[in-house]
Amino acid sequence: EINGTLNASQGGTQQFDSMTINSVGTYENPSASTTTVTDKTFVNSGTFLAGTGNLSLGSAYTAEYGMEVKGTFMGGSGDHTYGSLKIETGDMNFTSGTTTISSQTSNLAIVFSSGVSYAHNSGTINFTGSDNQQLYDAANTARTLYNVEIDKASNKVQYWNGKGFALTVSNLTITSGEFESYEATSGTARN
Repeated sequence: EINGTLNASQGGTQQFDSMTINSVGTYENPSASTTTVTDKTFVNSGTFLAGTGNLSLGSAYTAEYGMEVKGTFMGGSGDHTYGSLKIETGDMNFTSGTTTISSQTSNLAIVFSSGVSYAHNSGTINFTGSDNQQLYDAANTARTLYNVEIDKASNKVQYWNGKGFALTVSNLTITSGEFESYEATSGTARN
């Protein structure tokens, strides 16, 4: 747990089993290096400053979300990999680089809770998980992402039943796999 400031911005590669950043806590990611968290990263009212470094946060973790934001996450410009992402409250600023969603938690890849604030920062979201990866918005609020890439050897990206939303993207690239613009069970169109 980080309850003060952990400034790793001058250090090399950082490795943690899990990370929780509490209300007065701040983590400053090393520039030109990588922070890896094996299990869950929880920004719990604290601040995560990603800077120019790369991140791997719960990339293979499926017991919970690999990254959960209830505080402030400033994405910077590095490449990030999350197993799955839940934006519960607070401020989520995606990296201007590439965010790879490499897994899922109960099929959920990205979850937007009601009333969350986020910025896409003209970055790319790349879905690569081998299972179905679903998108969820608690209030069915229309969302905008900049570039979306689907690069899945099998299965698809689609919406959670009853929690789909209108999605606007600047560029959609499907290398392999599928993107379905309707909800998983009901078949409700969200395009």
